[in-house]
Amino acid sequence: MITKNALYNLNQLSTKQGKVNSNISLILKKGIAVDVNYVVSKVSETDYNSVIKYCLDRKVRLLRILGLAKQGKAVRNWEKVKLSILEEADLIEKINDLAESHGMSVEFVGLPNQMRCSHSDLFGRCLGGREFFHVNTNGDIYPCPSTKSLIKRKIGSVFDPDNTFFNEQHQACMAEEQQALELGIDSSA
Repeated sequence: MITKNALYNLNQLSTKQGKVNSNISLILKKGIAVDVNYVVSKVSETDYNSVIKYCLDRKVRLLRILGLAKQGKAVRNWEKVKLSILEEADLIEKINDLAESHGMSVEFVGLPNQMRCSHSDLFGRCLGGREFFHVNTNGDIYPCPSTKSLIKRKIGSVFDPDNTFFNEQHQACMAEEQQALELGIDSSA
């Protein structure tokens, strides 16, 4: 996720946001397509121009605009960070217009009256670890964002030069998911 503070520090590698920028650069150098998530809130609403420029400069495949979830620090500061429905709709229109003018792909998730991403195929099977991956600020690779807090789901690192660990862990993860699917149980926990 890129926020207002991240934009000010993207090129400073000693910061968390600098690590994000560094990881994105490493991923792009390996020829892997990158998507960027941008959470819209009162804190980030003025950054959309910079976020789109950032994505265009790095040839990011997709900018995913996410609605703010009422979790973590947002719970305590909800009234300070949540955009009103009208503010959100206005911001979505501005982002969409600017992205379209640059020919950039944008996906809206968790926002009123917008298309939602399901990250599943026509049969409802999860595409995490197949069609996309989540990379955290340390460069750790997970099948999808919902598994990033589960260390057993780590399947590699952008810093692994030969991706041996990634390949072994990814195969084990996919085999475990297939077995759980066959047994009819949720393997994400």
